[in-house]
Amino acid sequence: MDKPTTKNSLNFKSNQFPISEKLYLSIENAVNQTTPKELPNALTINFRDTTYSAENGGFHPVEIMICRDSDNLWEISYITDFAYSGGPYPELGIELDFNFKHNTFQQMSLATTLLNTRDVIEFYQIWENNFLSYIAIGAFDQVKVSM
Repeated sequence: MDKPTTKNSLNFKSNQFPISEKLYLSIENAVNQTTPKELPNALTINFRDTTYSAENGGFHPVEIMICRDSDNLWEISYITDFAYSGGPYPELGIELDFNFKHNTFQQMSLATTLLNTRDVIEFYQIWENNFLSYIAIGAFDQVKVSM
């Protein structure tokens, strides 16, 4: 008889940035599929389309780091979206970085700006909606959680 698995319920700290409940649930689902019952105080979740390449395109790799505070509440530290760029020998680099811990946003080749501006919030909501759609269609064939 199989042992019942215990799921980790991740209680996220409320955030003034408009992170959707659906994203929090997607993070919790990824953690529960790949992580043991005992959780450390920080986790990095990597979503990958293993067919993504500079030549053929595909879905950009995304990395999300979450940390637990002293009240046992989780918060997203950062969300980073990677893409290939560069001349004849493209390299995988950071295309977008939403850094909640430092309240900054960085887009490839542009200056860092504050995260909580209207333009960044609107851009984030579009990005998040697309990311959640990619999860829903199974675009990421590799999801890894690192401690």
